[in-house]
Amino acid sequence: MAEEFLRPYQANLVGAIRRAFAGARRVLATLPTGGGKSRVAAATAAAAAAKGLRVLAVAHRLELVEQLQAALAAAGLPAADVYLPGREVEGRPVAVGSVQTLSRRAAQGWDLVIIDEAHHAVAETYRPLFEARYVLGLTATPVRADGRGLGGVFEAMVNGPTMAELIEAGYLARPRYFTTQGKPWVEAPRGADYDPREIDPLVRRVELEGEVVQAYLDHLQGQTALVFAVTREHGRELGTRFRKAGVEAAFLDGQTPEVKRAEALARLKDGDLKVVVNVGLFTEGLDVPTVGGVILARPTASLGLYLQMAGRALRPAPGKAEAPVIDVTGVNFRRFGPAEGYGAWTLTDGVVEPQAVRVKGPAAPTQGRQVTQVQEGSAPLLEVKEEAVDRKRYYFSLLKLSAHRGYKPGWAAHKFRERFGAFPAWAWLDEYRAQEGGKDAG
Repeated sequence: MAEEFLRPYQANLVGAIRRAFAGARRVLATLPTGGGKSRVAAATAAAAAAKGLRVLAVAHRLELVEQLQAALAAAGLPAADVYLPGREVEGRPVAVGSVQTLSRRAAQGWDLVIIDEAHHAVAETYRPLFEARYVLGLTATPVRADGRGLGGVFEAMVNGPTMAELIEAGYLARPRYFTTQGKPWVEAPRGADYDPREIDPLVRRVELEGEVVQAYLDHLQGQTALVFAVTREHGRELGTRFRKAGVEAAFLDGQTPEVKRAEALARLKDGDLKVVVNVGLFTEGLDVPTVGGVILARPTASLGLYLQMAGRALRPAPGKAEAPVIDVTGVNFRRFGPAEGYGAWTLTDGVVEPQAVRVKGPAAPTQGRQVTQVQEGSAPLLEVKEEAVDRKRYYFSLLKLSAHRGYKPGWAAHKFRERFGAFPAWAWLDEYRAQEGGKDAG
């Protein structure tokens, strides 16, 4: 049975999706990066196929199509057609493919179309897919590139657990944030995000390349890491800097041949390749749990992009309880704060403001957080740690999670002690009960 390979929260999300389709044709489901969207897609596809429905799962990159294909097989649907260039199809009732291959085909023959990384679904190439009887979109970040929501293409939204909840439950590694507090070196963008062509010379001027390599040596040496660069030229320069420092590194982008991309990812998984520098390639769908951390060498004004980049290192692996998220620009963390602070998504066609979707903690490192210097230099790298005010908020989130699972408040207290080495104050439980009116007090 397809749901046997699902985690409990994934099974709950599959059920919520099924109920949402009772009142809507186009449903959007959210699940944080690393939460297992491919498994949710596959279980939904298997349930639909068991009812005799024709199902098509779509993604926009080869790696994502392959992940969907593997997930369908794990869910008991190995015999699926594959819509990719050069591949023959046999008219099977379940298929997977790339949106580029399917963009000129009407989807009227499919009962259910599942769109992975659905924040891209506003693009013209996806329009034929919405002719299907039902459409399910899956994404960690329901925000368009221009900052607006996806209410223009979907009718209903269901949310899975937040990133913070998955971290506390042990399904994601805990991030450790490092950033700088120098003077801002780049102005706010005029559009939805920075223009890479305008940012590239500024990055060179502040010499972030050296900061990137030093950050790796100080906090990730010997581990594998992803680095997000601004442009191809910037990425190549970073790769060269790493190799000169004795670190095996490769640069990949959308123009890198698929064979070389697959080879580099295999080496990254094995640990033979320590660093992959990329431009716009692995902000989505990269499933390599052994990645030790990420380094943000590019500024962004896009909340969705920030959450996607920060989440790349959070998939758990043996011996990996924490993962450094290093923002050498000093811009990203100052603007957005911890990635696990978000998740209160609502379906809208308007601009999604970061403060509107925060569920935990303040956005800025100077508000309710302690910044501790850990590296000397002209642009010192700083680790951001939680202060007491955030501990109370953290404890409240544990109490809410324990109530949701039917646990007693003692579970939340012990989870709090595991992290901070001491039990929470007794007064906090009374405060939480008063705040919630007893409904989530456990």
